[in-house]
Amino acid sequence: MIAILGGDTMEYPILRPDVDLIETNAGAIINKARENKFMFVTYTQFDVLRLCTGENSLEDIVNLISQKYEVSKERVKHDVQNFISFMHKNDVLTVSKRKLGNITKSKKFMKSKEEILSERKNISRFPTKFSQLSALWLILTERCSLECSYCNMALEAKFKPDDEVIMATGDALRLLDEARALGAKILGISGGEITAYSDIFKVIRHAFDIGYQHVIFGTKAVGITKKFAERLYGSGARRIQISIDTLDPETYQKLILNGTLESALRGIYNLIDAGFKIHVRSTITKYNIDQIPELWEFMHDLGAESIVGFVVYPEGRADRHLLPSKEQIKWLENTIREKFKDKKFVPEVSYFRCGIPVTCSAGILSIAAYPNGNVTLCDSGRTLMTKYPKKYVFGNFKYQSLKEIWENSKTLNKFRKSKFLPPCSECSYLYNCLRGCPMISEIVFDNPELADPRCIIRYPYSEDGTKRTPNDIFLWDTPRGGSDAIVRN
Repeated sequence: MIAILGGDTMEYPILRPDVDLIETNAGAIINKARENKFMFVTYTQFDVLRLCTGENSLEDIVNLISQKYEVSKERVKHDVQNFISFMHKNDVLTVSKRKLGNITKSKKFMKSKEEILSERKNISRFPTKFSQLSALWLILTERCSLECSYCNMALEAKFKPDDEVIMATGDALRLLDEARALGAKILGISGGEITAYSDIFKVIRHAFDIGYQHVIFGTKAVGITKKFAERLYGSGARRIQISIDTLDPETYQKLILNGTLESALRGIYNLIDAGFKIHVRSTITKYNIDQIPELWEFMHDLGAESIVGFVVYPEGRADRHLLPSKEQIKWLENTIREKFKDKKFVPEVSYFRCGIPVTCSAGILSIAAYPNGNVTLCDSGRTLMTKYPKKYVFGNFKYQSLKEIWENSKTLNKFRKSKFLPPCSECSYLYNCLRGCPMISEIVFDNPELADPRCIIRYPYSEDGTKRTPNDIFLWDTPRGGSDAIVRN
């Protein structure tokens, strides 16, 4: 345990290099992008973190905060000590016993009296403006010939003009530049199949060339040749997500209408041979859940870096008839835990749970751009964007810069503000969930503005009237509210 937890004022807290501080109009966000975690802090806490450079001791920080906010040192010391201790426990800060200088290159902290008064005057109760974009999602193409039974991509894409469903290469490169200028370090590529986008190599290469640290993309691997895999590796990518759901040819054909298992496995072998580290993602349905253990053992022994299975999301082509039962999900968890207990890692069975919904960063730290120019929340936002364009289309990059949309879109700012409106605004868990995901509310309630149906505070009862408990498996049933909760109209 470090001495600072016990009150040593001559130790030097330092912001970790994998943590970004993103200023908002209500304080800041601590963003740990690699772990997909973030948390909100107040302006005062933001000031404390900006002083954690390696140059200031705890005593220095207390003195500076006391001076700026005109509060006694005794009171400041107690609060700052507790906050820094919490940040250290959550891997936001590290501590040195020596003064190391300003190694984080933090911006100037102390300001003039006039600047401080102006800053305080402009502080908002809730954050609606963000100084930095963390991640950009590009839906490069909506075309895909595989026609997976659970795909959230609209089938009509194949009947639309190219300029509506395939992003022009020039647009993609410009968006990369503009997002990087806004601070983005992560690029997610989504849409149809990456093999259907002819300039995928150019887009990935450009992203790495201008400073993106992570490029996230996946493939079914169907039809990937040795030459394609080598060109993809040559673009700078080293890791790739492989989507595969079974080793049974008949089940594969049932789930992936226009693909074959043999073609997918050949593509996976070509990617591994080219040098890729593979991360396996499986979609779990009632038709393949019993085949998942066999698949995952095979992929583990093939050298997969990680394996995760997601219970099917009933949106797009998928519907509830594909969902496995709660008993099947629990069986799979237990089986995987037992089969992999002596292996290098245990694959994750991922599904939604009742409780406090997981916070989503869409519109706060990330944004998504579609081929037709529309900018919206994420790569799963097509339904919202189509059904409620006035609420979920934040702008169009063919007519506006990404900077203009990110900073000035009235629609986007209204969406951000909606995260903090009643009835959730008074909830003590508000900053833990931010109302959850509007797409999930749309699927369950046919209304994206209702509170996330996973929330057991707003919806304490299941559809059958039984009490819901934290970590119950959520299988898209319509929950019921209590006397003070939102209920379905």
